[in-house]
Amino acid sequence: MNDAIQHNTQENIERMFSNPAYLESYLSEERLKFYADVVQLANNKGVEYDDNFIADMGCSTGHLLMHIYDAYSTFGLVGYDFCEAALDVGRKATHTIFFFNHDLYEPLNRNYEVIFCIQTLEHLEYPEIVLDNILSMLAVGSKAVITIPDGDRDGLFGILHVSKWSMDEWKIFVEKICDQHDSDFSVDVSLFENELFTIVERMK
Repeated sequence: MNDAIQHNTQENIERMFSNPAYLESYLSEERLKFYADVVQLANNKGVEYDDNFIADMGCSTGHLLMHIYDAYSTFGLVGYDFCEAALDVGRKATHTIFFFNHDLYEPLNRNYEVIFCIQTLEHLEYPEIVLDNILSMLAVGSKAVITIPDGDRDGLFGILHVSKWSMDEWKIFVEKICDQHDSDFSVDVSLFENELFTIVERMK
């Protein structure tokens, strides 16, 4: 587990994304297709992109948001990440998305209609803090789209991933965080490839 924690330190992540060879392997066709599939699946499940303010928490290089812009011509796209090297890649690639350096453990006093958090929470020691912050950013009728590896199939736990959940454990985890809020949320969890695909909607 110490290896996974060390792997996910800001210093190491900055070093990785400053390496052109790593960046080339990171932005693989498989990863970009996964982003496109996530965006499409969310849309199929009722997530709307037109005329909405959309955030990606833990956006890395911002390529998920770039796909949303290319596919839906959506403005109001904002990416947050703690890795300046990754954010710089996004800033150089597009001027249609706003990128901010932000520690996801810190709350943001902003609301978005759609919030993505894709393949991020498994890298954190305290994912409950980040999920709580995301839920706090949802206005009534807004939705969070979250993906994590299915813990029953996660061969990278303890190597690259710090946290893991089975589907049942994940549902309990999300609902527990939702219950800490005064608002009502609906939680939909499904299996997508080897990932747990979740939509949390604030109902009131």
